[in-house]
Amino acid sequence: MTAAVRSDLAAPAEGAAQIARALAVADPGGTVALRPGLYRESLVFTRDVTLVAREGPGSVVIEVPPGGTLLVADGDIRLRGLEIRGGDERASLIRVVGGRLRMDTCDLRATAAVALHLRGGRTRVVGGRIGNPAGAGVVVSAGLAELVGVALAGIGGAGLTVSGGATPILRGCAFTDVEGVGVLAAGTGAALLDRCRISSLSSAAVLARADCRLRMVGSLVDGGQVGLYVADRARPTVENCRFRDTAGPAVVTVDLAAPSLVACVVDSPAGHGLHVSGRSAAEIQRCAVRGSAAAGVVVDGDARPTLLGGEIVGCGDVGVLLLGASTACLDGVRVHGSPLGVSVEDAAAPRLVGLDIGDVDVGIQVRESAHPRLSRSRVRGTAGAALVLGPGTRATVTDTELVGDRGPGVLVETDRAVSIDGGVIGGTGGEAVRLATQASRLRMRGVATRRDGVPGTIAGPGPGPGPMAIPAGRTASRP
Repeated sequence: MTAAVRSDLAAPAEGAAQIARALAVADPGGTVALRPGLYRESLVFTRDVTLVAREGPGSVVIEVPPGGTLLVADGDIRLRGLEIRGGDERASLIRVVGGRLRMDTCDLRATAAVALHLRGGRTRVVGGRIGNPAGAGVVVSAGLAELVGVALAGIGGAGLTVSGGATPILRGCAFTDVEGVGVLAAGTGAALLDRCRISSLSSAAVLARADCRLRMVGSLVDGGQVGLYVADRARPTVENCRFRDTAGPAVVTVDLAAPSLVACVVDSPAGHGLHVSGRSAAEIQRCAVRGSAAAGVVVDGDARPTLLGGEIVGCGDVGVLLLGASTACLDGVRVHGSPLGVSVEDAAAPRLVGLDIGDVDVGIQVRESAHPRLSRSRVRGTAGAALVLGPGTRATVTDTELVGDRGPGVLVETDRAVSIDGGVIGGTGGEAVRLATQASRLRMRGVATRRDGVPGTIAGPGPGPGPMAIPAGRTASRP
């Protein structure tokens, strides 16, 4: 593109289409410099041209009338320092179907169905603002798109909608005062949100659905009803992101969704931190949930998430709540500072490996017909029992330390099979295991007493041979 200036335009009279006429006669690759003022017209771009505000950003307003649009069909088009407003409630303020559009420090103030609709071509937007209280902000259904440092604010619909196989890139963009969903990613595309901020929302911050492969990196979600909602078969990847102060749960996954969350932080949600349901298979690595008003992590339905490493701290209700017929796997997770560490209920059958649970009232509670498999874990610093096995439950425990500071190491209320192999069990006054039913089917092999040297016992209810003493520092077996 050449840098020649084709014409300088004064602000036109009412109804004059001076920009359109200038575009028609401009040299290929020329620049049309607009003098300050208001230009009321629709525009169609079909060849190379630069349209610039001669006196800088804010000095020129292009108002698109009802029924009109600014259409980019072909050519290499550059818009710089312009305010573009208006549009029609049934159309887009700016529509790109071909060519290449670059906008620098432009301000879109739409009253249209969509402020910027990208259906083809290649679009790059740098700086500036996009607002549209009457509808959506940016819709990308085809073509290539990149938005850098753009503020999407004051939007009545979704801030960004991605459909089809579109793969837009947003870097350092900010979403504020959005009435709809902040980012709606659907189709099969793989949009990228890099170091973006999404805040002041009335709905969900990010909704990933269909078969999308959305990727979020280093971004912040501040507020909203839900931080991230993943549905259908979506497989978004979320890395080094933070979800803060949501009005409901921070992250929700449903259906067959399989999101991947890596090194993310959830801070102070009013609901659950993470809620995994349906048949979702979320993979959550090295993430932290802090200060959730309800549960830190909830898994229900037939969900089968994997949590690797990370921590769940200071939740108002329970650190981890496992429900339904879920088969979660928790490996190397730290759970501290909640009234209840882990609750396993209904028919849940989780694998709990390498957990570190402490500073809780009860370490692990098992209810209904649940059957956890617990191994290589450590439960200490409990106000009550380290492990409570309610009526009808089963448990398989291997090489685990279960020490109740003000209660027994293990409280057995079930008459179903419980096996404890290896590890250390201890409780207040040396009471390692308390049996609350004469029909207990507890089997222990190679279990050592607590390490402080206090002899451990197995205390049984009612008549019988009495408590079984376990010499300090030795192992015990009970058939």
